[in-house]
Amino acid sequence: MNPAPTEPTPDQLQQAHEVIARITEAYSARIVGQDRLRTSLLIALIAGGHVLLESVPGLAKTTAASTLADTIDGTFKRIQCTPDLLPSDITGTQIYDAQTGTFRTVLGPVHANVVLLDEINRSSAKAQSAMLEAMQERQTTIGGELHELPDPFMVIATQNPIEQEGTYELPEAQMDRFLLKEIVQYPSPQEELEVLERLDSGVLAPGQHASKVATIADVSLLQDVAAGIHVSQEVRNYIVGLAYVTRNPAQYIGDDKARFIKYGASPRASIAFLRASRAFALLNGRDHVVPDDVSSLRHVVLRHRVLLSYEAEAEGVRSEDIIDAVFGVVPTPDRRRFVVGHLAPVKSKLFIASTLKSVHPLDGGYASLVRGRSFDFEDLRPYEHGDEVRDIDWRATARAGEPMVKRSYAERRHTILFVVDTSAAMRALARDEGTKKQLAILTVGALATLAVRHGDDVQLMYADGDRPTRLAPRSSEGGIEQLLRTMDDAIERAHLVSARDLLLHHVAQTVARRMIVVVVTDEEPLGASTERELKRLRAQHDVLWVTLRDADPVLATPSAAPRRDVASQWAVPEFLHGDAAIVAELEAERAAADARRIAVLERLAVSHTALEGERTAIADLLAMLHGRAHARR
Repeated sequence: MNPAPTEPTPDQLQQAHEVIARITEAYSARIVGQDRLRTSLLIALIAGGHVLLESVPGLAKTTAASTLADTIDGTFKRIQCTPDLLPSDITGTQIYDAQTGTFRTVLGPVHANVVLLDEINRSSAKAQSAMLEAMQERQTTIGGELHELPDPFMVIATQNPIEQEGTYELPEAQMDRFLLKEIVQYPSPQEELEVLERLDSGVLAPGQHASKVATIADVSLLQDVAAGIHVSQEVRNYIVGLAYVTRNPAQYIGDDKARFIKYGASPRASIAFLRASRAFALLNGRDHVVPDDVSSLRHVVLRHRVLLSYEAEAEGVRSEDIIDAVFGVVPTPDRRRFVVGHLAPVKSKLFIASTLKSVHPLDGGYASLVRGRSFDFEDLRPYEHGDEVRDIDWRATARAGEPMVKRSYAERRHTILFVVDTSAAMRALARDEGTKKQLAILTVGALATLAVRHGDDVQLMYADGDRPTRLAPRSSEGGIEQLLRTMDDAIERAHLVSARDLLLHHVAQTVARRMIVVVVTDEEPLGASTERELKRLRAQHDVLWVTLRDADPVLATPSAAPRRDVASQWAVPEFLHGDAAIVAELEAERAAADARRIAVLERLAVSHTALEGERTAIADLLAMLHGRAHARR
């Protein structure tokens, strides 16, 4: 039994995106245009499915299939279907060896990573069944012996919509076994001109192959990562609802359109949507599926599964028209509320809509109440038609004797850099509730959401072991989710040693452009080295400091469950429980450390707050941000 798929790590996602980028670049170097075809082939490869292509001859279907096989360093075979094609011509056969007096097995062309079944509708029903059985079972039987097909295994079947005489139309039950059906269109004049240019340059010359930019192991990685892509219950319900409407069309799209549907989509359509949408989300750089992924795949998943009646064919109704009608009546999950993973509980606590309308608490070098305006003086000039009346400087107008307009610098797009302590101490309990890891995720998620909603970028700096690591800027809720997952993974893998000073030093040394730096740290004493690094950082950047308070190391009263020391995670000895003198000494040390930290931060003009638990975290963060905004104005 195969193990259940696990959620991909940030490193796996990054590696998968790099593999996809290399395959796409090598594929596009040979195939001009045909973006939909490329997407469908990649989805089928990643999802472990097969593709049925329909088009007139000469639209590079064979070239596309061989190019895809070349890019992954896989084997490629082409089977030209004819009416006299036998099943053994596809799967293989046994040949008698007169010298040895035995039969030896010769594997057929289906034993390849990528198999092109050209003009499948010209082969007999027996040959079609043999091929489709191999697609489904991923094995062949020759002389009573089973032979496994290679992994990955992908069939690209083509059929010609013209010249139907003498062909064997694929039965609907067999067409259903293809994950996708893509209709390949003619290229545009510009794309066709580019084909001629590449032909003259030798790129498309016989014998030329695409660059081998990936391996079979890379394809296995893509398939494993895609299997772990998150699909929420809302999207699953959406998929099932779409399939259900195709089976009961009269109740939803009306009799005038329902009469065009002969048979609706089987449960295999729902499975295809699930697998294909995961692959499509990965192609788009996300670790979760959104409703738009399902909608984007509606034609390729359903056009060969929703069977039309003779009336539809007589009246020229296309399957795509009926599919669009089905999607039009099934409610789409609200994209604005569609957030998964770590960010969902953060947004549920972020009740700040009215605040967002009045002020951007994370404003940067130019503070303003209105996005795009600031108070930093740029120049003074005479009033011109189109200027806003509120920009008139009346004192300058009185002196000049004509209306004068004061201009300010436009507020820039800012970058918020989160420097997060990802040491093992973050796995310990927070003072009020939950763990400090949960509190850190809530802190970064809330502030990053504020920034992204106002058009700013967010970045993460953390320690991967003893190596400072900075993620690329993110500017969407999906990007924030990836950032939070990275934090979670880093804290779970972390050692005991804190790298806070190393991170502060690295930011001061390597980040030249002015940013808003938000430090999220454990309640570690702020020593001389930290103060020195923070002073250097403050000279270059705008700094905010968020301290996550530790739980009490020792309970004042006995407890059935032993309390854990925040640094070592070991149980505190029972004889310390309830010792008032020890408790008082620890509280005094904590108070002294708090006083020193606050004194240093105030002296360096660093906005700061200390969070004790999730219940009050949002209010404390907003109080810090508004206090900072008020002080700067």
